[in-house]
Amino acid sequence: MPEITIPNGERYHLYAASVGQTAFIYNFPILVASDLGVKRRRAGVVTRLVLDTDYAVSGAGTQPGGTVTLAAEAQAGDLISLFGDETGERITDFVGETFTAIEVNAELDRIAQALLDLRRTVNRRFGVD
Repeated sequence: MPEITIPNGERYHLYAASVGQTAFIYNFPILVASDLGVKRRRAGVVTRLVLDTDYAVSGAGTQPGGTVTLAAEAQAGDLISLFGDETGERITDFVGETFTAIEVNAELDRIAQALLDLRRTVNRRFGVD
């Protein structure tokens, strides 16, 4: 796992896409590409896009972020949302004395990301900015 700093702040971008646009910047760190979710709103229908099918992510594991590249060009009126999508799932077990500070920091980064994503979800549900 890379060593990055998880800043306190919004992990969300909403773009009104230009016709033909495929690249969208996110400016918050993610540890792996699957930590970033992408949705498209087209003609009132919201679709969750699929990583490695509908879009690719560059910049995972770097500060401060990177780029989402859509496989198909945006159409007139498309809204594209990029958001932190950390599940909060525990993926590491530390046993004995064989773990490193890098491993512990990576797990704490995942927790910090999940908490920020949860805060965004709760705030949106209750209308808090």
